[in-house]
Amino acid sequence: MIQKWKTLSRKEVLKNPYWTAYQDVFEKANGEQGEYHHINYPGGVEIIAQRSDGRIILVEQYRYLYDQNVLSFPGGSVQPGSNPEQTAHSELLEETGYRAGAMKFLGERFISPGLFHYIDSFYLASDLTLESPRPEATEEFVYHYKTPAEIDEMMAEGKIMSGNATCAWTLARPYFFEDIDEFSKR
Repeated sequence: MIQKWKTLSRKEVLKNPYWTAYQDVFEKANGEQGEYHHINYPGGVEIIAQRSDGRIILVEQYRYLYDQNVLSFPGGSVQPGSNPEQTAHSELLEETGYRAGAMKFLGERFISPGLFHYIDSFYLASDLTLESPRPEATEEFVYHYKTPAEIDEMMAEGKIMSGNATCAWTLARPYFFEDIDEFSKR
């Protein structure tokens, strides 16, 4: 059985409005000590939103760290005083202009568990009503509306590179028929 490590000390190295970096000193069960550097992030959400025509909403957004546009599903960070479901509703409206009549929790996953203490929560949004997008000042989006089969193909071809989007689609995919014609027969 793998033994848990004991945290001997924790020092805050850097804090900003988005995350906090720590340096821990730990001790393993055999008495060996070491340092562990990690980032605590408040968590996030990804939303698979299906319009009444059966198509799924993807957002294309410039990502500074990769210096390129990245395709993903709508989502964002859980803010203090909010919870993941509230965040899912507000991020969907903010980024796409759609209000969800129904929001189904699909699960949560650790994102990069060796570096981050970060849990992403995943939702399936339906019964959508179009209002107006309300992006933040640093956000610009191009919208894509794809069938489940098209998203499968985009994932396989590496056109969707976001790990969070891959997790979201893995959890959501069983909820969709194989093609758009089947959707209209429901």
